Amino acid sequence: MPDGKTEYYGIQCKHKTQGSKLSNKEIYDTNEAAKKFKPQLKELIIATSADSDVNTQE
Repeated sequence: MPDGKTEYYGIQCKHKTQGSKLSNKEIYDTNEAAKKFKPQLKELIIATSADSDVNTQE
């Protein structure tokens, strides 16, 4: 682990074609799946190629 840390971090990449969006359901489902990960994740980052969407970011 970097810098002696003992926590685990997850990154989930979501490829989207131009004009498509990452849905709130996709975010929810990804988060729920990550909660079951062992060892437990301290933080989950969802990266996407979709355009920025203010509503989704909230």
